[in-house]
Amino acid sequence: MQRKLPELLLATAILAVALAGRARAQEEESVKVYNQVQASVVSLENVEGHGTGIVLDKSGLILTNAHVVASPLPFHCRADVRKGGKHETLTYNKVTIIGFHPQFDLALVRIDPNEVKGTLDPAKIDRRKGIPGQRVYVIGNPSGAGVQLSKTITSGILSGVDRVLDGVSYYQVDAAINPGNSGGPLCDKNGEVLGVVTLKVNDKENIGFAIPLFDLKLDNFVPLAQRRADPQAAKKFLDAANVVRERASQLMKARGNKDPEARYNLALAATYFHRALLENPTDDGIYYQVGLLLRALDANEIAAAYLNQAIELNPWGAAKGLYFYELGLALVKQDKKTAARAAWTEEVCKYPKEAALAWEALAVFFANDKQPYQAAYHAAVAMHIGGIGIRADLLRKLYDDNRKLLTAADAQRLTDAEAKIDEELARIQAFADQRHAKGDKFLTRDCADLIAQGGSRSAPDKTAVAHSAAQPAGVPDKAEASADTGKPEMDLAIPAGSHDLLARVSVKRDAINGVWKFDGNSLISPLAADAMIEIPGDLPEQYDLTLVLERKSNQKEFAIGFVRGGKQSAFLLDAGEGVSGLDLDARGVHQGRLLTNGQPATVILKVRSAGLQVTVDGAVIFETRTTDPLPSVPSEWKPTDETHLFLGSQLSRYAIHKVMLTPR
Repeated sequence: MQRKLPELLLATAILAVALAGRARAQEEESVKVYNQVQASVVSLENVEGHGTGIVLDKSGLILTNAHVVASPLPFHCRADVRKGGKHETLTYNKVTIIGFHPQFDLALVRIDPNEVKGTLDPAKIDRRKGIPGQRVYVIGNPSGAGVQLSKTITSGILSGVDRVLDGVSYYQVDAAINPGNSGGPLCDKNGEVLGVVTLKVNDKENIGFAIPLFDLKLDNFVPLAQRRADPQAAKKFLDAANVVRERASQLMKARGNKDPEARYNLALAATYFHRALLENPTDDGIYYQVGLLLRALDANEIAAAYLNQAIELNPWGAAKGLYFYELGLALVKQDKKTAARAAWTEEVCKYPKEAALAWEALAVFFANDKQPYQAAYHAAVAMHIGGIGIRADLLRKLYDDNRKLLTAADAQRLTDAEAKIDEELARIQAFADQRHAKGDKFLTRDCADLIAQGGSRSAPDKTAVAHSAAQPAGVPDKAEASADTGKPEMDLAIPAGSHDLLARVSVKRDAINGVWKFDGNSLISPLAADAMIEIPGDLPEQYDLTLVLERKSNQKEFAIGFVRGGKQSAFLLDAGEGVSGLDLDARGVHQGRLLTNGQPATVILKVRSAGLQVTVDGAVIFETRTTDPLPSVPSEWKPTDETHLFLGSQLSRYAIHKVMLTPR
């Protein structure tokens, strides 16, 4: 039917008014959603990258994507908190990973709300299932074009529900999603969270996916190692990561390291790497491959963390020691030469006949360190072994130059050692085979300490470490005995030169708070707040304080009071949500619980005038090197005599089986 022109103009005007009204309504709805949710959206960041998270409660529990935090590097969190009636953006440095969902790409982390003063704003979770066609909003911290954008909101339609990919059901949305949005909320028009944004289809516009939250149970989350493994899915993501990383590498060579497209591809590659790790979280080979790729991109700090994790998962790596070699190279690039030496020495101790590259690296290290005998000997061993990658010309020059610096006696000693290289390599291999058969993870203390300090997200393994001397030829001389692995046996012996401090304790005389008692030879703490007992006696200037203790109930802290330089301090184990240290507000605290109920642990405080080192079952969990006074005893642990040792427990029952002091 033909209409007259005025009628058409009127209809057009009415339609325009209606569309304008709808646009204004959608704009007002977007503003409402943003204002409602934005304070509950946080940024989770480390030197490797960033993602988004959702605050679930005022105690600091945060929900995010598992691939956001599937990194061996520590995180910090930027969050908006309410202070004095307004919001401030503050940074939390204590970020603890609580667990991972066994199937979904989800993780729980926690920040300590007491770290900075303010109140967190939790998001409201919508427990109703989404409806196809409803308008939804995505808020996150996307990156693109070389920049990171904080708290960006986009809108779209919930295109579908129950979209099954690789056996997992998702919401499909057409809102814009970019790297950095991962872990952010998918909201309805009321600002309630329907799901967690997790991925997008890269070759398709406006196709993204979010994990529904209507039936999520928070008690299903487990440690990363307990996630369901899917090696085929891991390979798929790893292959995708390699393609994208290669694209990024080509762009950086052509346009420079700061090219926006190259950086976008690197961020995408990181996402794929993390997804690969989630699909097979105990595969040390994936961590190793990621470490190699990152080292090739000169991202050595990040590479070292991944290589460290590969070693932690498999200290006798399938790559025949190359894990240690590559870690050493990444550390050298950060000017951490002593740490690199520790890694290379561990390799030559474990695989002496196959570690030519590590022998070569140590030869260079000793040459630079002005140790000509060691440099010449290591160069001789490297040339004797030979193999692919060895720089024969460099080694020959290094050998000749350093031999010229030797005295006549040392030159003859070197000649004698060279004649016995095969014999020496066989001896080292026999030692390594023996310790491997006994289950030792590491053969050198320096490497065990290096790996323990490398950013592990869990408590240290309770595995014995075999000590080995590295002189005079730079290889183990005589192995010291170490305990078998498995559940630690309680060593309650008091050797000559050490003192049994439990024998000095009288529960009636020395208890300061709570009713302490002896059960046989073990001292039992009361299930009370601030339970405390002193240990009388004079103390030497330097000493080792060894405790064998066992937590019987609850999971609260244990305090060990000690004296250094005439000043009393306290080391706290498993305080708060599971941190240990002298000052729990300092960055040097150990994250993650160290004690397991019902399992004895050996804790050693090495008190020295130049610092303090603390180990738990042989693994270093804390170390500070300083001649300055250490932090004072916290107010809740104030003894009556500041010249004495003391022990304390907080609302948990502990059995203290041994307290031994060894002067040093």
